[in-house]
Amino acid sequence: MVVDLPGGGVELLEQLNAQTNFLADAADMGYAVTMVSVLSRIKDSVNALRLLMDLTGDSARHIAVKNLYWGDEQKFSLFDGSATKQRLLDAGGLVMTMPDLFDDTYSIIDEHSLSFRAAVEDTRLTRPHRSRVNQWLRQLESQIELADKFLGVRGIDNG
Repeated sequence: MVVDLPGGGVELLEQLNAQTNFLADAADMGYAVTMVSVLSRIKDSVNALRLLMDLTGDSARHIAVKNLYWGDEQKFSLFDGSATKQRLLDAGGLVMTMPDLFDDTYSIIDEHSLSFRAAVEDTRLTRPHRSRVNQWLRQLESQIELADKFLGVRGIDNG
């Protein structure tokens, strides 16, 4: 089961949970809920993760993803030095990274409304752009493999 919320969507999850008892129902049905929070380098990003962890308590596992669009992995000092990161790790959570992708390549993908996988094959993108996307996907997939115990994605055809 995947529930996709926009960044900082903890308020939407609060509403969903209040209206449907989502977290308790998921547990009753035997689902392991995993929340994936994509982080930027700003304090609001850390606060949003903290609020999400407060909301879910012990009923969810958490993955924090450093979006390297915002800078090198070491530049996430507000998150890295936070009690929120330590709380996530103490609860068995995971920290992973999402690689950066060249701005022009992102723009072309958006312009044509392509998925990243489709962009690798789409000849409207130049060969260097397609190569960048292909390498980006490989790097991201290696990170996603780290999260397999949370996400159960191994062996799923993502084509």
